[in-house]
Amino acid sequence: MDQDWAGAVIVADEEPNDAFAFARSLRKKSKPQQGILILLNATQLGQLELRDELFDDFILTPFRHQELEARLKHLFWSQGVDSRGEVLTHGDLILNLETYQAAVNGRPLDLTYMEYELLKF
Repeated sequence: MDQDWAGAVIVADEEPNDAFAFARSLRKKSKPQQGILILLNATQLGQLELRDELFDDFILTPFRHQELEARLKHLFWSQGVDSRGEVLTHGDLILNLETYQAAVNGRPLDLTYMEYELLKF
């Protein structure tokens, strides 16, 4: 898993043209920036048309911090970064070392402590 994720949150509700120009410059770099989240107000939704290549997600202002957190976590996940803490993966198996949870194909496993420790080993 790539732990060197770097994304961008761009505020477009004040100067949308400048914000889109900045997003465009990030995408045109030799190594294009991934994980771009645009913040804009509802009256600017029409400005997103034909600009899908400039951002990965957007959020309308004003927003709740829980929504921003959820969207950022989704961007982390889509870029191959796990934001849930110390997590081990092997194929379809996921072990969260902080919460002692295990899952296969997204389905939680009900394990005893010893089973979990053996699986972790």
